[in-house]
Amino acid sequence: MLEPIRIMRVIALNPVAQIIEDIRHALVTEDPRVPWTSTLLGARIAFPLAVTVTVAVVGLAVFQRLAPRFSESL
Repeated sequence: MLEPIRIMRVIALNPVAQIIEDIRHALVTEDPRVPWTSTLLGARIAFPLAVTVTVAVVGLAVFQRLAPRFSESL
């Protein structure tokens, strides 16, 4: 059976889950038993950050490539 901390580490790799959990932690609870995402993942936090940056860069490149012809397809 998986331990809850192992499940939390896998879920925390999702960038959206990180945002939601960290906002919840900041606004709802000050319980020290509820970890911040960076505390939970440690150095592995680089993976979701790299995914987010990669998606943003690819999206920007695609947008810049398609922007001149975008209005013609509307």
